[in-house]
Amino acid sequence: MEVNLNLLKKQKGDALNLCSQYEKKMKALEKELGALRQSVSEDFEDMHKFLIKEEETTMTRIQQEEDQTMAYMETRVLDLEDLVSSLTDTISSLELSKEMEKLQGDAGSESRERSTTVYQATLHQYSEQLKNLSLEVVTSLPLQYSVWKRLRNIVKPSQESLTLDPDTAHPFLALSADLKAVKLASKAQRVSWNPQRFNFCLNVLGSHGFRSGTHYWEIHVGKKSNWIIGIAAEHVQHKEVEKLSPKNGYWTLRKVKINTYYALTSPAAGFTLDTNPRTVGIYLDYESNQVSFYNADSMILLFTFSDPFKEQKLFPFLCPGLVLDQTDYEPLRFCH
Repeated sequence: MEVNLNLLKKQKGDALNLCSQYEKKMKALEKELGALRQSVSEDFEDMHKFLIKEEETTMTRIQQEEDQTMAYMETRVLDLEDLVSSLTDTISSLELSKEMEKLQGDAGSESRERSTTVYQATLHQYSEQLKNLSLEVVTSLPLQYSVWKRLRNIVKPSQESLTLDPDTAHPFLALSADLKAVKLASKAQRVSWNPQRFNFCLNVLGSHGFRSGTHYWEIHVGKKSNWIIGIAAEHVQHKEVEKLSPKNGYWTLRKVKINTYYALTSPAAGFTLDTNPRTVGIYLDYESNQVSFYNADSMILLFTFSDPFKEQKLFPFLCPGLVLDQTDYEPLRFCH
């Protein structure tokens, strides 16, 4: 009986503790959802403001185009009315002078031919101008596409301006002068020893790390056949080979061939894409412990990691891969 009583008391305590954890979780979720609602509301408010401004701007352009086009066409109508009047006078003059022409023979034919040629040239010119007349506002681009292209800049997070850290680059990696791009070098570079330099893997880190907040950047991958990009924690091994996985401090996406990709979880999660992204967007939400990868051209989500960062400082991570194809001579490049 005593054993059962103690067990029941323990179970009651466990239940109360679990209930308390649920209540704390509910409060945390309510706070997160409140922040999410606020963020969504602000994002849509920005989009509404943008669309209203775009509508006003487009309507103004249409009005300006209408005013200019109508003024031009009215001028042409007046010119044509003058031409009709001139032709009428010429016709009347010719009809009245028929008898005189009989007496003069063909003396006036050359003059008439010149007049006819001038009139015909003018009519042809005006006819061609009418054919080519169009409203630039309407024909320049489909309105939806034009507005959507600019709207994406409102919807997308603003990009971080990042550079690469040359002290972390493997000796066989060549960095651009602006430290924005990296590619495989034809021979080892002359570099000094550094405890942060990758010695066994063709890796390089960004020069700026993150301990909080939300951050977004894009990497141009071009048509390369293989690469690895993502995020690495500050504690990762630089002097030995280790598996790229969240457990070891890596949150990375790998391309291996044509349209095959792996999110380097444990085990790796493979998938294929119908369209290979030329540019990949990486979105880091530190407080939510999430790293997301996007096709930056379409903003289609490719994969999201949800693993605890354990308060580590996180750095952009790039590996340009091996030269397996002519396209692999292209560098990986930060876009901003």
